[in-house]
Amino acid sequence: EGAVEFACASASAPGGDLSLLERCVGKMNLGSASGGGGAAEVAKMVFSAGAEQLSLVTHVPESKRRGVDAAAWTRAVLAAIGGKVMCSAPQPAPLGGGSIVLAAVSADGGEHEPDADMALGLAAAARFLEEDTPA
Repeated sequence: EGAVEFACASASAPGGDLSLLERCVGKMNLGSASGGGGAAEVAKMVFSAGAEQLSLVTHVPESKRRGVDAAAWTRAVLAAIGGKVMCSAPQPAPLGGGSIVLAAVSADGGEHEPDADMALGLAAAARFLEEDTPA
């Protein structure tokens, strides 16, 4: 009781690189004894902005799947951001169990600013959790 169940965060080090961001989320899911963040049981959406795109990785562990659907959460955030989007189908999470969705929003020749899109995305991710998850 009192533990964090859901999180929305940003990671600057991947610089918008989706594969690096996926590795960061995997590291977050490792136990702290293994040098990770110990957040495998936290449903999370992590963003990273780069010059060319905004990347996001959504991880929902098996224990949280009744409370939030990774694909629906990701779709809601991408709809709020708009633009040229690439999004994977939900797939098994390699670390932490549950499912993971990978997505990127292109800067699209200057039509979108990844840093501004990240601010929109973080707000939309939190709003989705407030409105669409059971209390």
